[in-house]
Amino acid sequence: VMALSGNPAPESPIQYASQAIAVGGEFFGYTSLSKYIWENWKDDPRKPGVLNKMKPKDNAHLIAIKLWVKENCFVRRLEDLDLGSERVYDRKMVSLNSKQREAIGWAIKRKNITHPDFAEDVFIGHMNHIAAGVNPQTKDVISIAKQKLVLNQFITKAEPTVVFSFFTIPLETGFELFKSYGIKCACITGKSVKSYVDKVIENFQNGYIDVLFAQSNLVKMGKDLSRANISYFISNSFSNDTRGQVEMRTTNIAKDEPVRIVDICTRDTFDNGLVDSLTTKKKNSTSFMKSIGIKIKQLESKHA
Repeated sequence: VMALSGNPAPESPIQYASQAIAVGGEFFGYTSLSKYIWENWKDDPRKPGVLNKMKPKDNAHLIAIKLWVKENCFVRRLEDLDLGSERVYDRKMVSLNSKQREAIGWAIKRKNITHPDFAEDVFIGHMNHIAAGVNPQTKDVISIAKQKLVLNQFITKAEPTVVFSFFTIPLETGFELFKSYGIKCACITGKSVKSYVDKVIENFQNGYIDVLFAQSNLVKMGKDLSRANISYFISNSFSNDTRGQVEMRTTNIAKDEPVRIVDICTRDTFDNGLVDSLTTKKKNSTSFMKSIGIKIKQLESKHA
């Protein structure tokens, strides 16, 4: 049995192999990591040579790994053990802007077209992303009202803040807005080089930066943002794992005060439904893990 300190990382299941071989001596019958990878995985043509971006030669193997995790991995998180920072959730609303109204109208007229590249110079990853505020003609535009709400909150009470977004452009426009007010801030996205990302996070943790704009997928694993007292989500992906991992970046076992997590949603869009879906999954999984913990304690006391 493998005891994990956090959520399993289904985005890179290949990494279970090295852990399993190190702990148990084998993974799906393979005792050699290189042989396992060679026979079961292939390079992602978009990112050749990147281990955690490799693709399985047979997608059924992903299901097999998922079942293996359920059978062999016992996940215990800080929150399950009542350790780390308490997380307090809130939600604030902003109104649609003209670009969002235009995007939603544009999408409704083309609702029967589902292919992501269905029009020249237009990219739609998912129709619900449009409803969450994406302008199909400029890709990632989200209401400036979200950035202004965060700005007003910071001016009212300046404290270490992280702003998360699934999309890039809202982070970049928010960064420019805050910088124009003379606020010590920085922005890291998927376009940022690793050395820059690491330096920015170090500066944030050391107090040289007060507001950090960060793309969710970039910081979801292995990054320490625990200096933050409040984090804002101005857009989300559909991944509950990403959301959970990102939230964990701002918690710390030695931190006393609660971490406030604020979702900023646009009225009359899919924003609310998406946040509801993510937080409901989280509540259900937390409740399940706590119930498992109670049963284990009962068994331990019974056999003591």
